[in-house]
Amino acid sequence: MTDPLHVVFAANRAYIPYVSAAITSVRHNLDPTVALDVTILSRDLAPAEIGWPNRRSTDSLRCFSPAVDRSALPIRPTDHLTVETYYRLFLETAFDETVKRVVYLDADLVVLGDLSQLAAIDLGSKAVGAAIDLHVRRWGNGGAALWGKDTDDRPYFNAGVLVIDLDAWRTLQVRHRSLEFLASNRDRILFWDQDALNAVLAGDWKELDPRWNRMTDYWEERREGRLPFTRETIASLRDPFIVHFASPNKPWNGYRHPDRRVFDTYITMAGFGGHRMTLLKAVKRKAGSLVRSVISLLPHP
Repeated sequence: MTDPLHVVFAANRAYIPYVSAAITSVRHNLDPTVALDVTILSRDLAPAEIGWPNRRSTDSLRCFSPAVDRSALPIRPTDHLTVETYYRLFLETAFDETVKRVVYLDADLVVLGDLSQLAAIDLGSKAVGAAIDLHVRRWGNGGAALWGKDTDDRPYFNAGVLVIDLDAWRTLQVRHRSLEFLASNRDRILFWDQDALNAVLAGDWKELDPRWNRMTDYWEERREGRLPFTRETIASLRDPFIVHFASPNKPWNGYRHPDRRVFDTYITMAGFGGHRMTLLKAVKRKAGSLVRSVISLLPHP
């Protein structure tokens, strides 16, 4: 039997349906001979709350709460920016030194390819593998606001899908250096720990095939003819390995989301079909929004 595939998520209670769909999609498309070891970094989840109907007897699931002093975080968590946003930086604390490689996944995605193939990618001497962020792309497109200049042309990766060499991650002291970076740049951070990871891992990451992280921005960038890839790569993105809902527009809150149907497949398979955005739900939401707008315009006594 091959070594298990170690996959890591970070999620809180609000994301139970969506991380359940993500895990279910991983197993559905994974080589059946590969055992799946899932770790969810969370302060308030228990394994029994996760929907994973296609789990195999060789698979495992645990929830791990990193030892994090929330008051010491350089950017205080809010309703939008939760403490779990930072858990990615602490992921190595969930594993002992016998685990050499993990795949980190955001909870707002579904996997359509065999994730063991991603985990087996040769990173060479790099600490992580990641795909170009289609929203930022280069530091000069937004991330360089950290430096107060717009001339930095280094590539910028999206941290929602990472293949991580844990030995290299620890050697580079990614966690400590990222926290120091956040503390020193708290007023210029745009994308939270992702900015820090890009700064700390500059030169120490390998660019992945973008099919391993096809972000929602793909649709607009393709329509506008702005995808930064070869014609062959652009064509291949029609058949992604991972679909990542990396924007405020999620398929569970937008009926017209271009990847809604693939999300619906796995949220239903995971046992949370009630979280699909149906046409009726969309109409009710729109009507409610219109009513609230009208009420706000009425004169108050």
